[in-house]
Amino acid sequence: MKKLLGLRAHRLRHSLRIRITVITISAILASFLSFAVAGFFTVGREASSSSAEKMHLISKNAQQSLDALLDSIKQSAFSMSRIASDSLDGLVLIHNAANKSPTERTHQQTSQLDTYITNYCGKVQETMGSIASHTKGVVAYYYCINPNVSSNEHGFYYSRMGKVGFEEQSPVDASKLDSHDTDRNDWYFMPMRKGAPSWVGPYKDTHLNDALTIT
Repeated sequence: MKKLLGLRAHRLRHSLRIRITVITISAILASFLSFAVAGFFTVGREASSSSAEKMHLISKNAQQSLDALLDSIKQSAFSMSRIASDSLDGLVLIHNAANKSPTERTHQQTSQLDTYITNYCGKVQETMGSIASHTKGVVAYYYCINPNVSSNEHGFYYSRMGKVGFEEQSPVDASKLDSHDTDRNDWYFMPMRKGAPSWVGPYKDTHLNDALTIT
């Protein structure tokens, strides 16, 4: 009888040890799992936060670089505009009726005005070319003569699209531009409508093989 009781007590202690061991291991595993899950989500949040911060910095740097590029182009355009305006001889223009329609000029006035515009554009082009060559991002520069000023002289157009340096292209004949085709011709008509310099684009420039362009 004593042996039977001793055996039962032994089995009971053995069973308790097993239960305690199982409970302890379960608790350890549960704690480990909790820490592992918490760590996973913590690392995930930190990684997401870090990625978002990096993307924000990249976006900010790209924005600042683009702003600096566009500002540089704007300053160059203003410099070209001042040079072009200051180089005009008002007396010659008035004497040859540049402020009148082509039909109101004499043949001599038309001829003299065309000659003056040709020589004037040649001088202005050299300066504009130098400015454009030293301005990052510029792929084309041009001087487009209003057809009311001259129907024979159209100005000049230079492009370095796909080239190392600027090369002369056929000038734009403004009389052939459709004012209703705003997608392609607003670079010419928008500043005229506003009476002020304007950013135009991006649009497909037919003079640059339909490349997306900002003017």
